[in-house]
Amino acid sequence: MSIPPLSTADLAHGKLAWRSAGQATPLVLLHGLGGSSKSWEFQYRNLGDTFRVVAWDCPGYGASDDLAGPTPCVDDYVASVLGLIDVLGFETVELLGHSMGGVIASRLAARQPARVNHLVLSCTSVGWGNSRHASRAAGYKKRLNELRTLTAAEFGAARGATMVADDCDPSIRAKVAGIASEARLSGYGMACHMLMNTDNTAGIRNLAVPTLVISADKDQIASATQADELVHVIAGCQRVIMRGVGHTPYIEDPATYNATLRRFLAS
Repeated sequence: MSIPPLSTADLAHGKLAWRSAGQATPLVLLHGLGGSSKSWEFQYRNLGDTFRVVAWDCPGYGASDDLAGPTPCVDDYVASVLGLIDVLGFETVELLGHSMGGVIASRLAARQPARVNHLVLSCTSVGWGNSRHASRAAGYKKRLNELRTLTAAEFGAARGATMVADDCDPSIRAKVAGIASEARLSGYGMACHMLMNTDNTAGIRNLAVPTLVISADKDQIASATQADELVHVIAGCQRVIMRGVGHTPYIEDPATYNATLRRFLAS
């Protein structure tokens, strides 16, 4: 199976694009800062027997229009996810957010728990909008400067090098780099602003949705400390640590990642 074709709809902010495979229980996937709807090839391919796998191009990514202004908040992204869910006619969904997508997904689940059956937070955090994480700003500024000054291929290679384990198969590294190389400066900048100004800590303390936190032992971007923080805040959540993979476990070890999802979403 190849990656499914794009579909689009006009939402409040403009055009939103997504890909979809399968026909059963809706499973909505929200990609990370260096991803897109292309990130989920192995989930379209291997989970479509049980789920209708839907993955968006976040506003400002892929074929989706930018949000209206350069300084959006996380709730602007949440509104776009809800708009997509409504367009597709889903009352409730299984929701997975990876990295940046996890910040959006956890805010949505906290604000609209009746729309989410299970929540999966993959290699993510509570957000960086608090004094504990002020040092992250320099990292985002560096990435934005790279996106301005490097060629697309150079930027993708730079980001791909940090997103996978050091001993990752070169073909996987190339796949991750190729997706990252398609980032748009406007959308990437908006997403960085959102992450630096979001702190979901208070909102998820009483999260009323069954939640799984996935982390990876070779992740150079979302550390085990950040996963520990989520586990500490979200009462009763489950925790899985994937071994031998970096920040893209859904690509680096899709068999383990998908099996983990199946077990949790069946609970």
